[in-house]
Amino acid sequence: MKEYAHFETGGTWIQQVGRYILGVMLVFIILFGLDGLFGQLAADESTLGYILRYTRYGATTFWVIFGAPWVFLKLRLAKPLS
Repeated sequence: MKEYAHFETGGTWIQQVGRYILGVMLVFIILFGLDGLFGQLAADESTLGYILRYTRYGATTFWVIFGAPWVFLKLRLAKPLS
């Protein structure tokens, strides 16, 4: 991520609040949206349920580590680190 989404954590208060709201909102959408969708496909205690749970948490982690910083830079909610 240093190459693609290395950014300063500071910025105006609007940028900081915007990053927080967007980041947290999409974490909840991914977690609860996929939970509802995957809950219709398999029971939580089944093998498929465990695989889908792993996928849901993996997607959330991917968003937090890679997706959010990249989106913050594209939406100009953060400045690239020089």
